[in-house]
Amino acid sequence: AASGQHSDAKSVYQKILKVDEQNQTTLYNYAVLLVERLKDKKEGTKVLNRLKFLTEDPAIQKRLEKMEQSLAST
Repeated sequence: AASGQHSDAKSVYQKILKVDEQNQTTLYNYAVLLVERLKDKKEGTKVLNRLKFLTEDPAIQKRLEKMEQSLAST
């Protein structure tokens, strides 16, 4: 059931981003889903890079760095 929920969540994030592709909250949560739950290195890296370009929030930048490090170690 969990993987079905993750698949549903991925679909919801993609729909939101079609309407508002620069929504930083959605991008961040989508990155967490891709990196930490789905272990999708390729798509996770793309979303992280988009978010790094958009955000100026140091706290978010720090979290993104940690996610990138976890991707690099897989």
